[in-house]
Amino acid sequence: MILREAARLFHERGFHGTSISEIGAAAGVKGPTVYRHFSDKNAVLVALIERSADRSESDVAQVRRDGGTSAELLARLVGVQVRQAVEDGPVTVVAAREVRNLPAGTSEPLLRRARLNHEQWMTLLAQARPELAKEEAHALVVGVKWLIFTLATGRTGLEADRLHRLITGMVLDVLLPERLHRAESG
Repeated sequence: MILREAARLFHERGFHGTSISEIGAAAGVKGPTVYRHFSDKNAVLVALIERSADRSESDVAQVRRDGGTSAELLARLVGVQVRQAVEDGPVTVVAAREVRNLPAGTSEPLLRRARLNHEQWMTLLAQARPELAKEEAHALVVGVKWLIFTLATGRTGLEADRLHRLITGMVLDVLLPERLHRAESG
């Protein structure tokens, strides 16, 4: 409850615009009670970002365990990562936007985890589309991740399942355009 409310408040007001007392009040506890669980506001932010990274890593591991072709793995990875962004919109925004507000020694491990996720996308895309230069693959991954982030965390007015299908389809059309050709000829 504390983390959910912290994510909402950090999303709405920003990290610096939110106090521990406000997080506690939103979670239905006195501000000092928050300190029983977290040493300070930075620890709350770290826990939010770690939770998001944990889910991403778990999703990637499950996709790989399920097996399949590189294109199938990439498609499933897109699906689960879009689902996470849609379901955890405020956490997604907070993780991306607020990591820079952490003390230097705290942010590096979290940024390393984000880079690892990016590398996993790059690896699957390179395997599915070996004709792409590394720079092209990088540009595609950065672009589709930005698309996911922007649409999943924006106010589109679409219900979650419809938004998930729309974003997933758009991303796969960019990353795996040959699937469009198969659909058109089939």
